[in-house]
Amino acid sequence: GDQQAAKYDRLRDLLGHYREEGRKVVLFSFFRQVLDDVGLIAGDHDRIDGDLSAEQRQAVIDRFTARTGFGLIVLQIEAGGVGINLQSAQVVILMEPQFKPSTERQAIARVRRMGQTRKVNAHRLIAQGTVDEALVRLIAEKAKLFADYAHQSSVADASASAIDAGGAAMEELRRAVAS
Repeated sequence: GDQQAAKYDRLRDLLGHYREEGRKVVLFSFFRQVLDDVGLIAGDHDRIDGDLSAEQRQAVIDRFTARTGFGLIVLQIEAGGVGINLQSAQVVILMEPQFKPSTERQAIARVRRMGQTRKVNAHRLIAQGTVDEALVRLIAEKAKLFADYAHQSSVADASASAIDAGGAAMEELRRAVAS
């Protein structure tokens, strides 16, 4: 859709900017199709997805690390797994909101390693009116459900009832506004 197109336009701008600056960029997406699309937009790039063995992944990382000037590596976020060090990069692009905020933090942490003094730029490309927006809502809902589930304590009970009261109050407010 148009929003998805807008997202790719923004990506083109970002890649153009970082190409000029000679920076290395790490891009994460959950979806292979998105990685394919990004590859078409970007041209020459490195890629890690679920099909690669540990050895193949390391070879890709080594190639990316050895690049001088601009480089782009695209990773399927689940496959971008453990032990991947992308510290030679200075830019992270996340193509959609991740289900778990921890996934996003880990993705950024892979680039922002200990001892790295350079600033790491992180860009989240979230298109309005697309699956992204639905995902963001779903994540918020899941986060609430998880919080309710994970903290089965008197405090949680107290806050849960407060949340319920809030929900009821909001519903009342909606009815009042509607009438």
